[in-house]
Amino acid sequence: MGGSSTPSHVTQTTTNQPPAYVQPYATQYLDTAGNLMMPGGNITPFNQPLQTLEGFNPMQQTALNQISAMGGQNPYITNTQNYLQNQMQQAASGQVPSSIVPWFQAAADPISGQMRGAALQSGAFGSSGAQAAESGALTDLAEKMFFPAWQQQQQLGMQAAGMQPGMMQASYLPSQELLQAGGLAQQQGQQQRNIDYQNQMAQANWPYELLNRFGQILGMSMGSGGVSTVQIPKGGAYG
Repeated sequence: MGGSSTPSHVTQTTTNQPPAYVQPYATQYLDTAGNLMMPGGNITPFNQPLQTLEGFNPMQQTALNQISAMGGQNPYITNTQNYLQNQMQQAASGQVPSSIVPWFQAAADPISGQMRGAALQSGAFGSSGAQAAESGALTDLAEKMFFPAWQQQQQLGMQAAGMQPGMMQASYLPSQELLQAGGLAQQQGQQQRNIDYQNQMAQANWPYELLNRFGQILGMSMGSGGVSTVQIPKGGAYG
């Protein structure tokens, strides 16, 4: 039986090439891609559009300025604080409330004059008894006539003070409405900016989109064929 020998090595070369009719288009594709992305051998500078933001419009700015001007300096807050502070100081000092002094004085002066005149005629003017009688009459006048009126005034004042927060909130309403209207205008402006940005982005990407489609077509045209070559060293025999 004859012997056989195995070659010392086997070299296999596989070459894949596009069909001849595709090669010109593949060359054109590569040239176009190179010129688009690296013109003159340099990387293409960034040329994409940038997203922009719609800023405050005049309506919003006016409303914010109005709200800022009222913050901490609202007249309703100031008036309420001053009123309550004044009433607390008068109550703590025991003074006759300043709001009823003119009325009380107008009613008290005639009574004091009559009682002092009577005391003068009787020879008791300046005595402790006359002074006590005058003081009692004035106290009775204050308790029965003016103190109830003052209490009612206090109640009305406290009710008005309780209404101040609502009135303060209402004072902001025009500015809030203006701010809301400005917000709608800002939203519309931002939507327009977004549409413009999308359109600019589509225009900037259009060459790359076409190039990508062209490359996909080329890829489908390449096929899967190739040439395989097996090389056996000279003198390598079998058998």
